[in-house]
Amino acid sequence: LVRGTYLDGGNEFRYTSTQGFALVVNGGFDAGCTKTQQDPRLTILDGGGLTQVFSTDSHGSVAIRYLTIQNGRRDGSAGGGFQMYGTGAASAVILAINIFRNNTSDFATSVGAILVEGAVHLNGNLIVDNHTPAANGLSINGGANALVYLTNNTIAGNTTGNATGGFVYFTSANAASPSLYASNNIMWGNTAGSDFQF
Repeated sequence: LVRGTYLDGGNEFRYTSTQGFALVVNGGFDAGCTKTQQDPRLTILDGGGLTQVFSTDSHGSVAIRYLTIQNGRRDGSAGGGFQMYGTGAASAVILAINIFRNNTSDFATSVGAILVEGAVHLNGNLIVDNHTPAANGLSINGGANALVYLTNNTIAGNTTGNATGGFVYFTSANAASPSLYASNNIMWGNTAGSDFQF
């Protein structure tokens, strides 16, 4: 995506595919799409406080990099910032070097909901100032054999009204926790029952 701010105009950015092809969305490109900067502040997807920012439903992998996802709102369902669904072992998710800020939901997760059967990578993201009066901030529901990697993220200043839940919530399709590898993350100043819930 070319640098700039993209308002979704009340309709979320949406990708749906029954094929196993991979989708990669990178921000930071110049006007001619010849050069890119890996800076998420330069390319912004904005829900305007009206609607969810983006959603995907795919049989293939989806990678989102170098974007700011902000001002998303989802009432009556999960994921103020985003929802990412997928079926099959190839339905992996990569969220890398993004900013997620000021997203909300009155139902469940403020930042987003991930429900896929493949691996989930959250690497180098800033997740800040997201709010929900209900369940969790970020929900990751992996397949029975899913691997989740949570690395080099800063998750700070977020609030949830769930006093017994975690801001980041992990579960899997077989009701067991997915295998989680977490390293070098900063969790600070979040209002929730805990930073993590399994």
